[in-house]
Amino acid sequence: MSYLRVSTKRQVSGYGLAKAERSATRHMAAKGWEHVGTFVDPGVSGANGVGDRPDFDRLMRFAGDKPRPFDVVVVEEGRAIGRTSRAFWRWVWSLEDLGIFVAIVDGDVDNTTPEGCRELRRQARYAEREWEVVRARAQGGLQEKAMSGGWVGGPPPYGYRIAKKGVKGESHLVLDKTEARVLRRAKEVLVKEQPNWRRTAAHLNAEGFRDRRGNLWTEKTLKRRLLSESTLDSRIVFRNPARVPSSCGTVLKADGIPEYGESVVIPLDPIFSPREVAELRCHVAALPPRRPGARRVYPLSGRLFGACGRHYVGAGRTGSNEHWYKCSGKDEKYPGADVCSCVVIDAPAIEKAVWGEVLKLASGGGFDVEDRTSPSSGAVVGLAHSERIAALGRQIAVQRGAISAVVESVAGPALSDDGYGLGGDVDQAIGVLREELGQLVRLWGEAVAWREEAADIGHGIDGLRKLSSSGRGELPGTLCGSRARSSPCSR
Repeated sequence: MSYLRVSTKRQVSGYGLAKAERSATRHMAAKGWEHVGTFVDPGVSGANGVGDRPDFDRLMRFAGDKPRPFDVVVVEEGRAIGRTSRAFWRWVWSLEDLGIFVAIVDGDVDNTTPEGCRELRRQARYAEREWEVVRARAQGGLQEKAMSGGWVGGPPPYGYRIAKKGVKGESHLVLDKTEARVLRRAKEVLVKEQPNWRRTAAHLNAEGFRDRRGNLWTEKTLKRRLLSESTLDSRIVFRNPARVPSSCGTVLKADGIPEYGESVVIPLDPIFSPREVAELRCHVAALPPRRPGARRVYPLSGRLFGACGRHYVGAGRTGSNEHWYKCSGKDEKYPGADVCSCVVIDAPAIEKAVWGEVLKLASGGGFDVEDRTSPSSGAVVGLAHSERIAALGRQIAVQRGAISAVVESVAGPALSDDGYGLGGDVDQAIGVLREELGQLVRLWGEAVAWREEAADIGHGIDGLRKLSSSGRGELPGTLCGSRARSSPCSR
């Protein structure tokens, strides 16, 4: 079996995949291995791990068939496996736990022997170092461009456009006259003509104004655009720690400072004068706030679907005990838009019915970890994590012993066991051993982290079994956790 992966669209359209496939095919032929098939993840980052690569996940499902359909997965280079230690080793370990080995054409490496495993660790470290260098160079270039006032990429904030787009080193933001006119009109309507955001959006739509994509304005979109930092403060902040970890993806150090460079304020041409900004802020502050609804847990949010195809979300009435699920198709796409006719569902009734089915499943022994956990889920429960950690611990002990022996023979027993800071000759003598020790320690830490994740899943399933045996007649709110990002469980 061969596996191919490239990161960029350019590599997909070029010769990267074709070259990798030829190399893997020749390698299998030279080894006398039968080529069962090929799985390809084009344009997928090497930082993505198990569960984030569509075709690799398909490969893992195929690998779980009985009898085992193949014994080795062949890749051209170690970086095809993964660019980070986490992605690399969980990829390899997921296959190992199914009794399947990994072979790398470059260097003729596989993990069937201790020597091969050692070389595999070197390949993993090389791939990660190379990725770190590429990332640091890219981030450094973005930092320099931001400091010169240039645009670092991505869609510009509303009200602005990219001038000299595609011209290396010269692209920057300027006012978009059409979008700026929309914002000015929105401010005028909100402050002088309409009492709230919804009516302002409807007013703009009636006058023929549209957003950047040509869609009708919604109150949420209008509020976000009109009160944005670029609109009110005439600036954007590159590597803004205040926005982490929302949309900018800035990586912070332990002290809260951006890892790849300091924050940079990029000034923009103003859309409003200071007096107009102050007027808008004062008016918005005086608008009556929305009364928050009663906060309840809705564990079936995002799991029920209406006839219109949209999912249901939790809803409730402020100041009462009534709560139910309503179809998200009932939310207006814009003020005055048509909504679906899906029925509202009583929350206690549907949750009781679903919990009854969960009890039946649990009482029938349906929660079998080994049978129901997919290898591609990212955390395979019930596998031999402890044995892997113990084996790595033994290798670490042997490596420390080797370093101590070399240090004692070269520099005397009074010096550090690990041999750090002993001088050029001794450092050079144990450099390779020390690097190998560092790789083993990092690998041991990754194995421990994966075992903890697997234990969390096991505890969750055990908890569900206990709940089912207790005979409780309600659906526990904790079931909402697995979909908290895509469909919040409370409203």
